[in-house]
Amino acid sequence: MSEMFDGLGGDTRRRVWLSSLAVAVRPGESEKTVEKLVKMLPLLAHFADDAFNDQTLRDAAVASTGIPNAKALIGVLDAWAVKTRPRPPALESPEDWRKAHASPVPTHDQMAAEWEDAAGIREKVSVFQRRLAWAALAPSERDGIFAPDPPPGGLPVIAALELHLAASMTACIGKFAPQHLGLLPPSWIAEWQARQKAEGGPVLG
Repeated sequence: MSEMFDGLGGDTRRRVWLSSLAVAVRPGESEKTVEKLVKMLPLLAHFADDAFNDQTLRDAAVASTGIPNAKALIGVLDAWAVKTRPRPPALESPEDWRKAHASPVPTHDQMAAEWEDAAGIREKVSVFQRRLAWAALAPSERDGIFAPDPPPGGLPVIAALELHLAASMTACIGKFAPQHLGLLPPSWIAEWQARQKAEGGPVLG
């Protein structure tokens, strides 16, 4: 199943990732936070495009207190790189390594095929809903014999980030597989349609 960053590469992908992080950690001051975060772009240039994904975004948000600093972000991205692929050779420039390992940008048809997976969409919606339900619980409700099982993915759960990722998924489905919008909660669809209308985009009836 595609992530919200599929189809993006280079600085665009990094800026979207940093913008999403700003929304998660400083929702009331996201624009000012983004201005500070984008100054870190040169320090993140040597990481592969696919290091900037949903999971590292969640990890960075959890690791941050206030405005994230470069050390925290590099730590999260380094951990992902160590876990998923070998480090670049010492004599290879960071830019050459990033280009060699960059994820290919999928075509519109490939994205449509990805979002054709109705079962995958249902599963992703279920995960989002479980994580949001967990975030809404009081700390005392998460313990004890009657407490629900923790949701999939990393903890703690940041509700603003989960809603942002859910909105991005809704936009992808609306663009590439509108026939599956009925699999999403009505509130997600209504918010997406409101954004489409505000931005002058097409709105489904």
